[in-house]
Amino acid sequence: MWQSVTTKTAVYAALAVFVLTGCQAPYEFSSKPPLRNLRPAEIYDVDVDLKQNPVQTGEYYLKNKGYVQSVAYFEEALKGDPKNKTALLGVASSYSMLGQFKQADAYFQMFSETYGETAAYNNDFGFSQILRGNLDRAETLLLRAHSQAPNSVTIKNNLDAIQKLRTNKQAALTYVTFPSSGPQIV
Repeated sequence: MWQSVTTKTAVYAALAVFVLTGCQAPYEFSSKPPLRNLRPAEIYDVDVDLKQNPVQTGEYYLKNKGYVQSVAYFEEALKGDPKNKTALLGVASSYSMLGQFKQADAYFQMFSETYGETAAYNNDFGFSQILRGNLDRAETLLLRAHSQAPNSVTIKNNLDAIQKLRTNKQAALTYVTFPSSGPQIV
């Protein structure tokens, strides 16, 4: 009897120590974790200083599928520099990923009027067309992008996606994803 009570007490004491030490905040000893160390689900809980670098933060959120946040940061960057190349293309791509194509088109137009139809523009606008189901238009844009940047793996993957979409409708659900690196300025 005495031994079983001692065992139970020891188990409860060990459990209490585990619970008490395990419940500490994971970032208790540092001010804030760096964004690059977080997984996509964690980025929503992190405060980021907008004044630090809104373009870089927008790119981070876009890469990690935080499209609403990326729009906010890219638009903040555009307030300070309305012709920022990365922010213009980033906000257009973010709106495309959200399915808000009217807003995306406005930013794609601003980009092309300012910088012309670069490989990055043609790739991202082509991908936006894939999302809309306009495969012929997407292919035209992506072929143009491929001629401008023939070594781009992202452009090649988007062209491959079009072919897969045309041959297998089910592939549309599993194959088409935004490039992991976000918009690329070429």
